[in-house]
Formats: sequence, structure tokens, C-alpha cells
Amino acid sequence: MSDLPDQEAKNGNASAYSTAYSRSPGPLVRLTCERCYQRKARCDKSNPCTNCLRFGARCVPIERAHLPRGRTRNAAGNQPGNSSSELLKRVDRLEQQLLEMTGSRRIDTIEKDHLTKGIGALQTKADETSHRTEKRDDLEFSNNEYPARQRQGNMNVGFGVFLASSLSTDAAFPSDHQITEPHLPPEMRQTLCKIYFRNVDPLFKVLHRPSVQKYLLDGECYLDYEKNHPVPSTLASALYFAAICSLGNSECQFLFDKDKGTMVALLRRQTEASLVEADCATSNHLTVLQAYVLSLLATYSYDQSRRVWTMLSMALRMAQALYLHMPFPPYPVSPFEQEMRRRLWLAIGLLDVSVSLNRATEPMMKTDWLQSYPPCNLNDDDIWFDMDGPVQEMDDSIFTDMSFSLILSAAQKATRSLGFSEFTEPTIEHLALRHRLIHGFQQSASRLLQGCSPGLGSFQWYTKESARTINSWLQLISFRPLIKSRSFIPPTIPRDGLLRLAADTIQRMQEGYSNPRASGWAWFQSMWIPWHGLAVATMELRMCEDPATIAQYFPLLKQAYSVSSSFINDTQSGNVRKPMESLMSEIGAKKSQDLGHGVAELTARPSCGSAADEADLTAFEARSLRPLSLGSKSNTNLFKKLAHDTGHSVSLDFWSNVWDELDLGSSGFENGGSTSWKIYDNFLRDFSQ
Repeated sequence: MSDLPDQEAKNGNASAYSTAYSRSPGPLVRLTCERCYQRKARCDKSNPCTNCLRFGARCVPIERAHLPRGRTRNAAGNQPGNSSSELLKRVDRLEQQLLEMTGSRRIDTIEKDHLTKGIGALQTKADETSHRTEKRDDLEFSNNEYPARQRQGNMNVGFGVFLASSLSTDAAFPSDHQITEPHLPPEMRQTLCKIYFRNVDPLFKVLHRPSVQKYLLDGECYLDYEKNHPVPSTLASALYFAAICSLGNSECQFLFDKDKGTMVALLRRQTEASLVEADCATSNHLTVLQAYVLSLLATYSYDQSRRVWTMLSMALRMAQALYLHMPFPPYPVSPFEQEMRRRLWLAIGLLDVSVSLNRATEPMMKTDWLQSYPPCNLNDDDIWFDMDGPVQEMDDSIFTDMSFSLILSAAQKATRSLGFSEFTEPTIEHLALRHRLIHGFQQSASRLLQGCSPGLGSFQWYTKESARTINSWLQLISFRPLIKSRSFIPPTIPRDGLLRLAADTIQRMQEGYSNPRASGWAWFQSMWIPWHGLAVATMELRMCEDPATIAQYFPLLKQAYSVSSSFINDTQSGNVRKPMESLMSEIGAKKSQDLGHGVAELTARPSCGSAADEADLTAFEARSLRPLSLGSKSNTNLFKKLAHDTGHSVSLDFWSNVWDELDLGSSGFENGGSTSWKIYDNFLRDFSQ
């Protein structure tokens, strides 16, 4: 025991680097290089290694003395830290790598003072641990606004890079350190800001237009943030990203002289880097969550894989952490902030129901969470940041900036109760109650459309047409829900009523997006893949035995499928594409067979919204509310009460209605084993596999 102090003294005289790894000298062995270690990739331990050669990166080999058999290095808590000189050498080497990777130019966001702060933080931690990856991770995030927060491995890098990335792991890491892009020219920033408020903001209200315009166009501070604060910059990056995604390729080429794909990739990387710097996963800033939701919206416009469907769950948790699901948070908020919180919560709900519809999965949010405290019906100019009094809601006779969003909110409520199963919350299965839900949407939309004059502007026309399309689609899912409940029995719809309803929905959707007046909002089509209407119409047409009816509807379905194929093709699993391809092939074969029997002279149906059809599908009056034969007295009384409760004056003849097509003389429901429902049920089963 007396020799132990002498032995420790000898070890203390060795170099710090050697002592940190071994007590006894030995031959140096090559380990996994720094880049492969960070990316957790297999390294062949060459110099340079194959992975670094393939990515064109500088390979930094790691070597240490080989430990004799049975020896282990000191525990991390007993290892002496590296000296300050060794730490500075590593910082210089990292800076040299950055200069080489960026072509001898500094990245704008890596400032010298930030790097100095990072060195000081590293020197403080040098006595606590000598693990090389912790030091490297701390250094890489030295320009974060939260320098004192301990990072966990390289998970933060992965989170930032894959927030909205549509690239693979290898392609998303062109450089370990180049996570930000140069700032955009002022002219481009102003143009993108104007594009956002023209194309995106009217449909997706999460921002306060006057405040953002003062910040981006006039150069003023955003709300109460200081000048050059990173949080408003994060919002600006997400806004530019959403704006560029709303453009067509030709318009992007004309405005910026660059391909849309190039601009999207550039702004996506800048948005991801900004979200990492703002530490959005744990940030308490509402503005950061707004930026994150906008990045999901922008990504969803061109990426129909399950990426946004997955990442949206984190947005919901972030919103709950900020108490957006509560009418009043446990801390005081101003009237302006309360209104912006409600808008953001409604926008998250819209994304939730959109991705759930497109993938036929249950939504995460409950209906009560959205309906308990909706945003007010007002214009952006009616509220401001430092306002004192309560928010004054506008009269329904005035068309406001929030009218479109509130119509979508009413549609959300009906969709969540009609289209899904009872996985998250009880669904409405009685036909009378489903009818009442649709009628409730018609009432809400009619009130919000009182001040809508399509002749005054393109967006008011777009809002009115969108409401009619939503009404047709809600009726469709009331008879053919996206996810079948166990106890749901579909009603009887004689003749081709369901086929005409599905075709009417598809036709309205196609006309709305193809109209030149709606060219600025064509990107919104990506949020509503029309696979459901196509599936219902195709299956009804598959059962049809009338060659004339097939000749009428098949061209419309074929055109709609061709236009929507880019959205339907799910590159991840093909769960939408494969069943739809099978259905379209069967209908095409049947159409060819009918043509062979001499019906080629039948003309295609010019429009699913012809005058004859409109006469059948309009005039939603009291006769459509007469009691259905549901087999019980209580259901009859329910319909009578419904007609009494909704007797106030509302313009209902605007809405198309298929409830008059129901066979009121029969039992009111079709057998669950009928051919039409059985085919649709099999389709849903194939869809979910």
C-alpha cells in the first residue's frame, strides 16, 4: 500500500492526453474517425476512411494507446480534464474544417463572440468529463441561444435536420457543421413576405398580419422582442419557406430566376437550422411554435409521406406544454396573445384532421378541445399587441379575415364525428344525428357567408365555393365513413344517388382548383387528397350495369385520378395507391368491355353539376327534415325537434342535399352485407393493411 502514492505520482507526470486513455504506454491503434463516430456509421478505419471519401468530408482519425489485456482506463469521474491549450487546438481544428467546407467563407450565423462563449463553456466542462463526443456536441451548438443547456448526444442535430426534411439520412448531412444558409437578399425577403400574405395567410391564419409586416417590411421590432432576437428570425424563416412552397414552378422561376426545388431545399434548410437554434422542442415562445407549425404546413404541400403525420404529434405536445388546450392558461396573457393562441390551436387541429383524412387514421385531438373556445370572427386590423380592452367580435354579416378559418373549424367538428371510429372519442352513428351534424355545419357556414360577395374579390368567391364542396363531402362521409365503426349500418340510397354525390364532390373540387381566380391557393389542394370521393364513386360505378351511366362518369373519375395521382402515390407504403390502382383498372376494363358492345357513341357527361342534378340536389327545406322510419318513436321525435330548433331564417337552398334520395318507405337502412357496402368495406380493409 505504501507504493501506491509513488505510482500515482508517476502517472501524474505523464501527458494529459495519454493519461486520459491509459496508464501504461502501448502501440497506437486506430479507432472510428470523428465523423463516423458522430453519425454512428460503420468506419473501415482507413486514413481517410471510405465514408468520408464518399461524402467529400475531411476524415479526422482517432488513435490511442492500446491497453494491455485486462487493463481498463480510469472511470470518467477520475480522469483529469484536458488542458486549455489542447482544447483551443481542437477549436482551431474545427474552425479550419468549417472554412474548408464553406469555401473559405464564414457562415453568417456562427459569430466569433458565440464561438468564444462556447470555448468558455467547454473549459468549464473540461473538468467534469473527457468524453470527446460531448465536447464536440457542445462546440457545435455554441451558437445556440441556450448555451448552458446540456445536450444529449447528437439527437438535437437529428431533430433539427429532420424537422421537415424529405431527404434520406445521408443526403441530409452534407456537412456536420453547415446547418444554416446565408441570409436572403432584402428584395427576395420582401417578395416572399408579400407572397405569404397573398397565398398562405388567408387560408391558414396563425399570424397577425400587421405585426409581421411591420417586422419584415418596415424593419421594426416584432412584438416585444428585442432587435436581432433569434425567435422572430425563426418565424421569418418558416414564413419564407411556406411562401415558396405555395408557388408553382413557373412562377418561382419568373420571380427568383431559380427552380422551385432549389428554393425549397434552400429555405427548408434555413428553417430547420433556425428551429434548432431556437430549441423549439422545449421553447416557451408561442412564436417558435408558430414557426414549427408553418414548417409542417409547408412540408405537407410537397411531401405526402408520413413525415408530417408523425411530426405533428410533437406540435400537439408542444402546444399542450404551452396550455393551448386550456381556455385560460395558469398564467396571465393579454387579449392579443389569447387570440393568437386560439388561432394557433385551431391551425394545429386543421393539420391534425387533414393528415388523418389523407391517411385514414384517427385524429389525435378531441372535438371538445377545438370547440370550447374558438377564435373570434374579426379582422387582423381589429386587434394589436398592446391593446387593453377585450377583443370585440365582428357581426356575422361582415366577411372578415377569419371567416374562412371558422368555416373550416365548423367542418372539423362534423368530420371528427362522422368520418372516424370510436378510437379517440364517441362517434355519432344514428342517421338522424348525423343529419343534424351536417345541418349544423350548413347553419354555421351560412352565418359566416352572409357578408360574402363573390363579385367583390376572388377570395370571397373561393370561400363560398369551398363551403359548398365541404358540404357535399360531409354528406358523402356520413354515408361512407373513412373508418367504419362496428355498429354503423349505412342507409339505403336508391338509384345512383351516392354516385352523383361523389361525382359532385369531385367535380366541385376540381373546378375550384383549376379556376384561374384560385391560382394562388392551388397549393391547398395537397392538404385534401380526394381519394375518398374517388373510391366511393369508383366502387359505385363498378356496380353500375348501365353503359350510359358508366360513359357519363368514367371520364370525370379518370381525369380526377390523373390530376390527383401525384398526391395519392404514397412512396412509403402505397396504402392509398395500390387499392385505387386496382379499382381504376377494374373500371377501365369494364368501360372497354361496354365500348366493345356498341356504346362508344355515348357522350361523356359534361358536368356533374348540371341543371338537372342541381334540381335534384338542392332546396334543402323542411321536407328534408321529416322523420325517417328508424323503427322507434324516439328517433321520430328527434327529427321533429330538429325541425323546430332550426326553424329560424337561414339561407339553406344554397346547399346541395342528398338526403331526399333516401328510401323513406323502406326500413331506412341497407343490409350490412349488401354489395355496395361490402365492396367499400373490403376497400377499407385493404387500405388499412
